[in-house]
Formats: sequence, structure tokens, C-alpha cells
Amino acid sequence: MKTTFIEDILSKLGILTSAFAVQSTIRLERSEIFSQVSYQDDDVQPDYRLGDVNDQGVKNLIFDLGNVIVDLDIAKADELLFNLTGSKYQEAGDKDLQIFHDFEKGLVSESIFLNHFIKKSAGRAQAIDIINAWNSMLVNIPWNRLEMMRHLMEHYQVFILSNTNETHIRWTNHYIQTRYREAGFKSFVHHALYSHDLQARKPDTEIFEKVLETYSLKPQETVFYDDNLENVQAAKQIGIQAIQVHPEDEILAMVGHLPHAHVSKKVP
Repeated sequence: MKTTFIEDILSKLGILTSAFAVQSTIRLERSEIFSQVSYQDDDVQPDYRLGDVNDQGVKNLIFDLGNVIVDLDIAKADELLFNLTGSKYQEAGDKDLQIFHDFEKGLVSESIFLNHFIKKSAGRAQAIDIINAWNSMLVNIPWNRLEMMRHLMEHYQVFILSNTNETHIRWTNHYIQTRYREAGFKSFVHHALYSHDLQARKPDTEIFEKVLETYSLKPQETVFYDDNLENVQAAKQIGIQAIQVHPEDEILAMVGHLPHAHVSKKVP
């Protein structure tokens, strides 16, 4: 019997799953799958796991990075940043929030971003200290997720669309280059799109509209995977089929609903 790509990968990890019934109890070791983050209670939030996705008409797949492809530990970065500067990413005040968002939108340079927090440290931190604290939220990029995207490229146009910044992308590409001997995310998707290059960020619908227009995508033929509910809702507002990836969900299983999530040739 033909084994789907997702089933094959998950069986290697010791997980049993169905291509159409994703079990919410899937949990793997943090170093392999994901770090624990805080999410709102599912009982009071809409569930956009699979919902009304029309699998048969799908031609394009768009993946977020953080807590979808890349494991994050935002609490660790917050702790280090707070110890150095008194600031936190998740609980940012107005001025800090503005610099975080401007950096993600490419409106300020890396040096301006770093100098903002160096000044806040009152001499306790240098640029390298801020960079290390900022990058500490990036934990791991499991090979299985990269391999998943590469195989999906055989049947779909595959994108990354991430709210990110040049510091984090430099770290992730270096991680992929040194650990896996690959060029970076560009080796695993057709197009890697970042907020700081597009000068727009999710959940603003502008960023989704830019992607649809630039690559001539039809929203109804596109599925977007993101861990952030606001981002998912924004994508759905303009007709994109969107699925929220919860912390207990593994993206390898989440894409199992797709009709072409299988191996068409032997995995090297």
C-alpha cells in the first residue's frame, strides 16, 4: 500500500496519524518539535485547524515560520532582554512595540534597532549582547519540516511568509547552512517572503494582498498555515484558506489533509 509522505515521516518519529484526522494529542520532545508557548483557551476561540478547507482545489501553500517551521522560546528572549534593558518582546510598551514593528517592516536598520536597546541598557549591554538575547528565541529548525516543504514543492507552489527581521533570518540561514549543509530556506520553498523585505507585516491584509498580486495567486487556491489567530483571520478576510497551527499540533500532521502529501520519489 502506498505510504503518504506525512505518514512515513511520522512513523519514523513513532507517531500514528491519519491523513484526515489530526490528533490533538501529538506531542514530541521539545528539542525535536516545539517549545511551549502561551495560547488562549480553545474553548473561547474559533478553531481554524482544518475547518472548511477545500483540499482538492489547492495549488499554493504558505507557511509561517515561528512555531510552525521554527521552534521558538519567546519567554527566554524576554528574560534575557529584560535583564539587559528592562524591555520584553511580549509585553512591550509603546516605544518598544514601535521599534519591534518597524524593524519587522524594514523601516529601521539593524543598527538603529540595536542602538535603541543598547541605550536602554544604560551601559550594561553591547550590540552582541542584544543580538544574542534577541536570537535566543530561535531554538531549532527540525529537518523533517524542511524536508516536508521540499517534497510539497513537487505538487504545489510553496511559500514562506513570516513577520521577521534581518537578524533572525541571518541566524536561521546560518543554522540551516551549518547544520544541514543547505543554502537556507530558499532551498526548501519556491519563494521565501519576509516582512522586512515587503515592508508590511501580518495581520495587515496588505501583506497578503501583495503576495497574491505579485505571484498571481487565487486566494481560494491558497492555504495559509500560521500559529497566530489574528493572522489566520486576516488571511480568511480576503478569501485565503487559512489554518491555525496550535502548540499541540505538528505541521507534519497538519498538512496530511492535502491530496498530494506523499513521496513521489525516494527520500535521499
